[in-house]
Amino acid sequence: LFITARFGIKNYRSSNDLQAYFQKQGLLHHFKAGDGYCFDKEMLKLHEHRDPAIPFLQAAIRGSRILSDRIFNPEFEGEDGRVRPDYRQLGATTGRQTSQFPNMLGLDKRLWPIIIPEPGFGIFEVDWSQVEVGVAAAVYGDRILIEMYNSGDVYSAMAKIFFKGQLTADDLEMPSHLFKEKHKGLRTQMKACTLGIIFGMTPIGLAADLRIPIAEATRLLDQFMGMFPELREALHLAAEFGGLRGYAVAVSGMRRYRTYQGRVSSKERNWMKNYPVQASAGVVFKAAGNRLHRLYQGY
Repeated sequence: LFITARFGIKNYRSSNDLQAYFQKQGLLHHFKAGDGYCFDKEMLKLHEHRDPAIPFLQAAIRGSRILSDRIFNPEFEGEDGRVRPDYRQLGATTGRQTSQFPNMLGLDKRLWPIIIPEPGFGIFEVDWSQVEVGVAAAVYGDRILIEMYNSGDVYSAMAKIFFKGQLTADDLEMPSHLFKEKHKGLRTQMKACTLGIIFGMTPIGLAADLRIPIAEATRLLDQFMGMFPELREALHLAAEFGGLRGYAVAVSGMRRYRTYQGRVSSKERNWMKNYPVQASAGVVFKAAGNRLHRLYQGY
């Protein structure tokens, strides 16, 4: 209502209404993404300093997401006032754990404080930092990527090689945590490329993610993969052999089968490359969780 009254944006969920508003403000070109316009939370955060309406748009989107969360549905509340969701150990196609009724694992970060441990119990948080990159390096046997992963911050290590011509000698010798602070933009590009390769992102998707032209994103991906020839070959073989076998396999031996016969589609090739990484990362998650559970039972 405040957005409607003060800024004249009738529906903050409407792309057309937002286009009309930012066109009137002379700011629409900042939200260009491919052939259209993007007003997601990342784009709004990028330009929140440009217009007084943007912070209110961000707040409205956050509030709407929180209010729509099914955790507030009284049907899920037990007699003791606590909510106990249904956890599924093989809920996702990758074998990762999921939860529903409600989805506690997808809970908005701002709602985390409502999770209160029962008497005698506690909560601790574990950061699985960059685990997919390490798993990808191990699963596909890329020695260069393994070395970068073990150096500390893998994305900083990548950036030092990829952008070597743009960096000073001091930058190249800089510890990972300092490089990460000084060259955040370069590191972000490496992270986007890495996750793009793992998740099968196309140059179009990378262009939208980094807000760059598609031609530049294509060049960036090609140059990036040139750093990892073993990974490039392994990803190609994963899709080829997966198509011949009819399935992809995780480190645990769990398989994901094709559901169609005939020619392998580009979508199938993507998940055949991605499944060994994501499913194997799920195995690592659970193994580490079980070890931590045993470790902390005495506390």
